[in-house]
Amino acid sequence: MDKEGKTIQRKFSAPRLVVPLALLLWLLVSLPLWLLVPPAEAQYADPACPSPSKDPLARVHNPSRLRVINPCQPASGTVTHFETWSDGDWNIYVDLDPGESEGLVSAKGIQKLREWPQAGGVAEMLWEASPADQGKLLEPSTGQHLEVLGAHVHDKTWGYTEVHPIYKETFDDESTYVREQDEEAS
Repeated sequence: MDKEGKTIQRKFSAPRLVVPLALLLWLLVSLPLWLLVPPAEAQYADPACPSPSKDPLARVHNPSRLRVINPCQPASGTVTHFETWSDGDWNIYVDLDPGESEGLVSAKGIQKLREWPQAGGVAEMLWEASPADQGKLLEPSTGQHLEVLGAHVHDKTWGYTEVHPIYKETFDDESTYVREQDEEAS
């Protein structure tokens, strides 16, 4: 009512109401679908990769720190540093081949990786082989070029992406080493 006691009618403001309602409807539809849709199947099929029904991180120490981006990712580059880490993993610091870094690493991730002295200011990505896999893989040397196939993951603890674990290595001389496909972590 106004000062004179008359009833005031408010006009319905469609633009003010439509946008929030559309956003709410979109959220109500998209969030349940996002939760129900299974992760994408590996885009790169290779017998060295675990089947979609298997956990790609089954043999990884403390897998809860990792988020799988692609369970079967190829990558290639030159080894800049190699070491065996305290959990037994081989840490292979790599300068990726030109064009390889797109989609595999971010500038922020590279910066975080390069905080480690082992990265030598040049490594763009870390590849890791779990102890359970090392018996069938070949330890690479600094300066060697190789291609790997493994799980592309984001390490939530350190803030960069890695290939961890490595399923398959191919060296420039075409020699190939493939891990055994066991079920459990060791």
